[in-house]
This record gives sequence, C-alpha cells and structure tokens, in this order.
Amino acid sequence: MNIDEAFDILNYTPRRREKIKSLYNLPHRKYHNLQHINNMLRWVDEDHSRLSVLLECIIYHDLQYSRKMCPPGINEAMSISLYMINKLKIHFESDSSLLESRIDLDIVSVTEAINATGHHDKDQENISKLTQLVLDLDLQSFAQSREEFLQDSENVRLELADVYGEKAFLKGHIKFLKTLLKRKRIYYVKTEWEKTARENLAWRISELFKKKS
Repeated sequence: MNIDEAFDILNYTPRRREKIKSLYNLPHRKYHNLQHINNMLRWVDEDHSRLSVLLECIIYHDLQYSRKMCPPGINEAMSISLYMINKLKIHFESDSSLLESRIDLDIVSVTEAINATGHHDKDQENISKLTQLVLDLDLQSFAQSREEFLQDSENVRLELADVYGEKAFLKGHIKFLKTLLKRKRIYYVKTEWEKTARENLAWRISELFKKKS
C-alpha cells in the first residue's frame, strides 16, 4: 500500500490529500517525508481490524516536523492537533452527532500512537496493540537490508546535521542508537525484525564512531 491508496480507503478529499502531501514534501524533510510514510504503509495488512485508524496514525504521526531545537514531544503534539482539527471538522460538518460515533475511541487511539512515536528511546508499557504496531512500523527501516538502512540513516543525517552541526549530530545520533540497543526489545509485534535491526544498529554505531574520531 502507498499513501494514495490509503487516501482512497479513507475517502480523503483532493484538498486534504494535497495539503498532507505538501507538508511531507517540504524541502527540509530528507527523512521525515512521503517516502517514510510509504515505507511504513507497505507493511500494512489491509485486513487489519481497525485499518482506517491505523492509516491515520501513520499519515498524521509526522505531519508536523520542525528541525529546530524544541522540547521533546512538540512535533508529536502539533501533529496530534492537526489530526484532531481535521477529524472534528469533518465530523461537525456531517449529519451524525459526536455521541453517535466512534470518534472518541479513534481520537484516543491516534493520540496515543502519535505521542508514543516521540518516545522510541524507552520500553513503553501499557500501550495498545495498535500503538505497538505503529511504533514497529515507524522503526521499520532499522530491520531492512543494509543498503536501505544506510540510505535512511544518511537521510536522517542530511536532515539534521546542517542544523545541529556534524559533530553535535554524530554525538546525539550515536547516543540515540545506543539507547535503542539497550531496550529490552525494539519491536513489539514485528519480532522477526529484531535480529536484523540490532545487527544494523551495531554496525551503524561502529561506522559513526569512525567518522567521529
């Protein structure tokens, strides 16, 4: 599945599709862009019991993304706000009332998932199965071929190094990757990805240390 197919399933209007794509296509986005969203969507099972909610978790989780230094969780909070504004706007313009819908459950689910994507450095307990899957898909690149993993890693560097500086980026990125390796498990649902991801992370840390020295 790709984002256009997801839009079709969600029955998004052309205007909404255009606005979402325009945000993901901003020039400063080298990693947090449409390719990242499509890479997550390719692993989605179209028979998932809450497919529409899962798709909105993925589409909205990085909708707001600023490279500027800001408190942790700000991008996620803004992405949640954009989701809720759009969700409520659609609903208030429809014939049914809030009380007659599943909107409360949907908002809770999407909010939990987007918020959790800002805390990949932790083993998160007491999160829903839906959120577990979203977290796994958000980190899917770590478990891909060495070539694909390296390309995504380089895109992260291109996105951030010119803002923080190469030295500061390397220090922070190595710290983040090492933190991931210290987690009890990287993947909650896609456990078959664990071994490859840990091998890729260990290799990447080694390569980054060479650049740092």
